[in-house]
Amino acid sequence: MKIIFNFVVIIFFLISLRLESGIVNIDNSLSIEIIEKKGDISNRFIFVAIHNNERDAIKTLRLAVENYGGKGFIFINRSRPGQRIIRVKKGRVSFLYDPNRIFSLEGIIETLKYYNSHFYYIKNYAIKYLRKISVMIIKELGIVQNSNSYIISLHNNIKTSDLSVKLFERSKYKVIIKKPLESKNFVLVNDKKLFERLSELDINVVFFQGKYNDGSLGYFCTKNNYKYINIETRFGEFEKQVEILKKVINKIYEDMYDYYFYVI
Repeated sequence: MKIIFNFVVIIFFLISLRLESGIVNIDNSLSIEIIEKKGDISNRFIFVAIHNNERDAIKTLRLAVENYGGKGFIFINRSRPGQRIIRVKKGRVSFLYDPNRIFSLEGIIETLKYYNSHFYYIKNYAIKYLRKISVMIIKELGIVQNSNSYIISLHNNIKTSDLSVKLFERSKYKVIIKKPLESKNFVLVNDKKLFERLSELDINVVFFQGKYNDGSLGYFCTKNNYKYINIETRFGEFEKQVEILKKVINKIYEDMYDYYFYVI
């Protein structure tokens, strides 16, 4: 009872703190809005919304920091506001890239090839440039400094894409599919124990092992043994994403404190 009482006090303390935000400019094309509760130094959660077009994910992130503390990082596409793909223009050199594909050399090369028909003309400069940007982003997120934190990415997908829990099943990942739930709404997690705990819930879950080096933040975290969670829902399903996040946070707290606590 003492543990429960103390933890309730912590939750209400977090809720009472004032939300603050600031902007960090990575370069002329990309900025990151950093959101946190003033006075919260727990750093137990690092929330990330990396694609500027995924508006529901951004809304969920703001609510997450408000309710659960930690820090939130919203990527702002300054070159193409509100869009997913970022354009870098330096003098005569111009190229496009996906910000969630730059956390490995292989990922950088693939995203540059995919979005730039003139890849071979700009590859040397662009690869060097994006490697520098990725280091700056990882440092800003504080993943290395807070290695025990949960990195929770929030994403939205479109109805016509092939991204779903079934895609990971076909790729031979270990998955838990709960029918008749929407297969495009799922949680991807690289911690086996948490995967097993989340499998008890009424959600689709993927045990992510980073089999394919796509340069994503999830791949980077898995390769370097940081705890990573991706909560993926279809565009327009903001309430569902909030609901799934709540269930995930509950399970994390349950394991931390060895009892069930229903978070707000």
